[in-house]
Amino acid sequence: MNLLLINIPKHNMEPIFPFTLGTIAAIQKKKGWRVRGVDLFFDPADMVLSIMREERIDLVGIDVASDMNPYTADLCRNIQSLQPVRVVALGEYATLAGKDLFALIPGIEATIRGDAEYAFSEVCQALTQNRDYNIKGVLNRQTTRTRAGELALINNLDDLPFPDRDSFSVGQYANGMLTRQKIYAQIVTSRGCVHKCSYCAESVIGQPYRVRSPQNIVDEMAHLVDKYGIREFHVEDKNFIGHDIKRIKGLCALIGERPDTIEWQCAGVIPLSEMTDLNVIDAMASAGCYSISLGVESFHDTLTQRNRRRQSSQTVADVVQRCKDLGVEICCSLIFGLPGQTLSEVKADIRQSRRFDFDFIHYNIFKPLMSQSSGKALPSDEEVLKHKRWQMWANVRLIFKFSVFRFILRRLVLRHNRGRFVKKIRYYLFGEKKVHVA
Repeated sequence: MNLLLINIPKHNMEPIFPFTLGTIAAIQKKKGWRVRGVDLFFDPADMVLSIMREERIDLVGIDVASDMNPYTADLCRNIQSLQPVRVVALGEYATLAGKDLFALIPGIEATIRGDAEYAFSEVCQALTQNRDYNIKGVLNRQTTRTRAGELALINNLDDLPFPDRDSFSVGQYANGMLTRQKIYAQIVTSRGCVHKCSYCAESVIGQPYRVRSPQNIVDEMAHLVDKYGIREFHVEDKNFIGHDIKRIKGLCALIGERPDTIEWQCAGVIPLSEMTDLNVIDAMASAGCYSISLGVESFHDTLTQRNRRRQSSQTVADVVQRCKDLGVEICCSLIFGLPGQTLSEVKADIRQSRRFDFDFIHYNIFKPLMSQSSGKALPSDEEVLKHKRWQMWANVRLIFKFSVFRFILRRLVLRHNRGRFVKKIRYYLFGEKKVHVA
């Protein structure tokens, strides 16, 4: 049987390895399937069509993106015109949109809500046997229902095989400028989040926070070091610490015991409220962590509390100082356009962010998920849009749509981060000899 897995690009600073698709590839390969992977961040859509022309594809899996519905719909139509085939959607947006996805992307046969790896495998088995299926977390176009509306969940993440990096060419995700080593690999150590911030998709998806054991994580690192020569890792968790500092210290201890030296960074944002014990930064630094991304979102604590993020921005100074003492780079993540936020608060956040000696500042623009068929908010953002000050802010945030404001933001980013970019470029060009993917 032939399986084609397609990753639709998301708006990120760097391309993110499609972990779910990679794990599906590993599972299906063990069952004897031939798997092809295409990431449209790198590859043209013509490659998908070329594969459809040359091979008999039995099933297509697509990790969809919220702002790419028209593009995905066109792609599905082109696929079906070449070869009638069943298409299954998965990923975070498929979980949020649910049955609305059938109207947005007509070419989809089924959509998986939640953890898709084992549910997708069951769908593969059912569709290839041409039989009906009633699988937890799976919505079928014909029935548009799932068992009690539940999500597909995998409680023990250690049971999953390591993602198959060959299906998506590990090398194309291993070249970045904001790294110390010339190549690196991205990993995840947990799923879900312990927080319920109103502006975040994780609170709507409702998946419980689950973690991989430290030994399982280190085993994957060792696998990537041995097979691909990786010496740097980027942790892409939605919430790396998750109020479990003991787990993080245990992980750092295991990494420190490795005979070879590796470097790593927390590319995924760590919520400010997780920094209750600054000794965790010491443990991370001693294990080779050289950079963390701190999720401040806003320096106005009343604003973040209204959006169900409880934190004290006074902690920022302590975290920054500890990182500087340890030589750990620190990135600050801010969100503009939070429900209830005013333009004066946005300006104040920009001024405040520049007072701290951050190595990098990432400005994000909040955007609620909207159904492109009805023009209304998806259920995931109805609560957000009910906020009293949202309508006022909705008018103010129109300025974000104009290139002049984006130009100002770009200038702010470059002005603050110019030194770090120069340092990275110098390290990249003149630093120690780098290893390459075999």
